[in-house]
Amino acid sequence: MILKSLRLRNFRKFQDVFVEFPDGVTVVLGLNGAGKSTVFEAMAWALYGPVASRTQTDQIKRQGAGSTDPCRVEFEFLFDEHLYRVVREMVGKHLTASATATVDGKLAANGSDAVTRFIAARLGMDCKSFYTSIFAKQKELNALSSMNPSERRPLILRMLGISLLDQVVAQIRSDTRDKEKGIETLSHELVDEKGGKILDRLHTKLQELESQKASLQTRIAEEKKAVEEAERRYAESSSTCQKTRSAYEESQRQREVVEQQKHAFEKLQRLREEEASLHSQLADRRQQLKTTSGQLAKYASLDYDLPEVERNLKTIAGKNEQFVKGIEQKATLVKRCQQDQREAQKKISEIRHIGPDAKCPTCERVLGIQYETLLEHYQALVTAAEAQITGLQKESSALEREQIQLGKQRQALEKKLQYLRNQCLEAKTVQTTMHNIEGEVKREEQRLSVLAKEIAQLGTISFHERDYTAAVKHAKEVYAKYQQALEQQSICRNLLEQRRLQLQSREGETRVLVEQERSLKENVEKQEALGKQLQELSAQKQHLSMLGEMMAGFRTSLISQIRPTLSAYASELLSQLSEGKYTMLEFDDDYNISVYDNGEAFGIERFSGGEEDLANLCTRLAISEIITERAGSTFNFVILDEIFGSQDSGRRRNILSALDGFSAKFRQIFLVTHIEDIKNSVEHVISITEGDNGVSTLQVE
Repeated sequence: MILKSLRLRNFRKFQDVFVEFPDGVTVVLGLNGAGKSTVFEAMAWALYGPVASRTQTDQIKRQGAGSTDPCRVEFEFLFDEHLYRVVREMVGKHLTASATATVDGKLAANGSDAVTRFIAARLGMDCKSFYTSIFAKQKELNALSSMNPSERRPLILRMLGISLLDQVVAQIRSDTRDKEKGIETLSHELVDEKGGKILDRLHTKLQELESQKASLQTRIAEEKKAVEEAERRYAESSSTCQKTRSAYEESQRQREVVEQQKHAFEKLQRLREEEASLHSQLADRRQQLKTTSGQLAKYASLDYDLPEVERNLKTIAGKNEQFVKGIEQKATLVKRCQQDQREAQKKISEIRHIGPDAKCPTCERVLGIQYETLLEHYQALVTAAEAQITGLQKESSALEREQIQLGKQRQALEKKLQYLRNQCLEAKTVQTTMHNIEGEVKREEQRLSVLAKEIAQLGTISFHERDYTAAVKHAKEVYAKYQQALEQQSICRNLLEQRRLQLQSREGETRVLVEQERSLKENVEKQEALGKQLQELSAQKQHLSMLGEMMAGFRTSLISQIRPTLSAYASELLSQLSEGKYTMLEFDDDYNISVYDNGEAFGIERFSGGEEDLANLCTRLAISEIITERAGSTFNFVILDEIFGSQDSGRRRNILSALDGFSAKFRQIFLVTHIEDIKNSVEHVISITEGDNGVSTLQVE
């Protein structure tokens, strides 16, 4: 299996990234939490679906993605020289899952579950086996040495596939126990509660049933003869009924013909009556139109008289406004003259009060001869004001008289205006009436046209009441005969049904006996089959016992061969990675790791943390190498996740150098790490960076 390309859309922290995977050693570099392992988790998710995810389904889609944005992974890889393309996505508010798989461009599977089953069948492994074969994590490496023997040994054997043999042996033993239980159960099912053989009792019952069946056959033959006689009578009554029915149907057709003639004749009469009525109505309406048209003539002058009266009223209103202003001006002048008169009289009173010997209030000189002069002056002012007031009042009275006269003219014009408006309303009413009459005339003329066509279509209709009465009478008589025939047929049918029911009852009894016989024969066959099954189970139990012993021996032999092979592969890797310092790594029966230092074996706990991690790495790579060789090099890649944590720079170089030499076994090796220095020692680097918005990007260097 060679990885070709991967596209992620809204998967975990990635919004939209695409990567093509090179051959050789490739470092996947990025800070913790940036999404390094997510790249490979996405491949497993595309292949196996939600079971390959480390979180719940609703946490796979990128946080911040829109509800309509899909969560999608497109994965391409080579397998057995064929190009596979798997697309899996979740869409919508409820994250509806879908998937497709194509091989060399042709659709191979469609649907989420169908794709998962297809991939598992083609790769020959489920999700858990896939992870175990190609994915080595730092936590998993540490677990190899930190586990106790009861945990470590099953883990390694499970990774190497030996646990499948344990399952086979356990299944064989379980099958053997099932066979023993089956033998015991079958032995009880072959005998009754008294200990007698059930098969013998069944044969006796079969003989009794044969005798009962023979007796019933005689009675059934008699019932069949009675049924045949009833069928003959029913056939005769049915024939008679059919003849009377034909006569009845013919009479009904004749009756329908005369009824249609009657209806058509009556319709023609109604149409002609309606036509005559419409002609009369049209004549009346045309006379109404003539009368109404004459009424409209007396309203002809309204278009001139009404605007003329409105203009005269407007002119009078203007004049009235001028009179009002004139009267108001005269009243104002009168008030002013009256004020001047009162002031002059007040002066006269003041001068008379102080007398001629008093001083002038203005110049403080004695009035003397000016006393009479002042009195005459102010008296002249009073007289002049009086005359002016009288003149103004006369002018105001004249204006008021003219205003009254103008008001009478306005009242007359307003009455005329109201009259003319009423005339307009009457004219509109007459026009509306005339319009309605014209509409009715048009409608009635159209109806007359329709009536004329319908009358023409009907043409001349010949109808005689006596023919109609005779046809109806004949139909009733034939119907009565038909009802009698139906009644006779019903009697024959009931008799036939009774005979058939009696025959069916006898045949039912026969079927019961046949069913009992069939059931007994089935029970006989079951008993015979149970006997054969008992023999087969006994033979199968013997074969399973032999197979169990053989598989247990094969498992022991295989385990004894795998442990030295695993030690040899791990020792070769350890020698390369430690530059010859440690040349041998060995496993005991519990798969405890021992490392030889200067020819002496020591437990892994004697060494430093980095050396312990190195031994664990060699063990894990040896396991992957064995799995790959077993699979015929089908899986040509391995993923190592954070394996450099405790290694110094020299060991890192040794590990990278050894991994370069590993290319003969693994065409693609991916190192997932956060250590920046690693990228200087490899040819290919995939850098993953998380932005401030929480979205990660990917770049191939």
